[in-house]
Amino acid sequence: MARLLVLTDRPPDDTDWKGALTWRIILALAESHHEVMVVTPVELEKIHVTHPRLLVTRPVSSWRVDQMPRIAKVLLTFQPQI
Repeated sequence: MARLLVLTDRPPDDTDWKGALTWRIILALAESHHEVMVVTPVELEKIHVTHPRLLVTRPVSSWRVDQMPRIAKVLLTFQPQI
C-alpha cells in the first residue's frame, strides 16, 4: 500500500468538527493497510489515536517558516508517496 503524510494542527478531541473528522480519516487510512505519518505541532500527549501503521510525530512547535527545515527533514526521511 501507499506511504501517506498528513499535516494537521488539530487534535482528535478538537471542539470543532474538523479535528475529529481528520483523525477518523487518518485512522481509516491506517486500517486500510496504508503506512501513515502525521506531522503536527500539537502536543503528543493530546493525541490518543494509535495504530501499528500510524506514526505521529511533532518535529515542529508551530507552522512558522523557520520550522520548514525540520519538516523537510521528515519528508526526506519518510519519503511519502502521497
